Amino acid sequence: YITGTEAPEVAGIIREGQADGLFRQDIDPDVVATIHLTLATQIFGGALAPLSRFSPEKIWRQYEHMFLHGLCTAKGLELLPHYLPQE
Repeated sequence: YITGTEAPEVAGIIREGQADGLFRQDIDPDVVATIHLTLATQIFGGALAPLSRFSPEKIWRQYEHMFLHGLCTAKGLELLPHYLPQE
């Protein structure tokens, strides 16, 4: 359940990833965290697609892959397969 108070925590995770060289430096962690949580709320609320066509889990997996691939550096992309569930 997303309450909207998670943005600072998500932004902190992004900052840690930037410090470790895993996430791109050219993004604003606060903006990206806000976008991420807004979309997560919409996905789990069923607002992005008819549930009869796609399950929330399928939408989330696709979004998660797209989000993380856009966030990661080359170093992060090398490690990413170890952290993402395989379909």
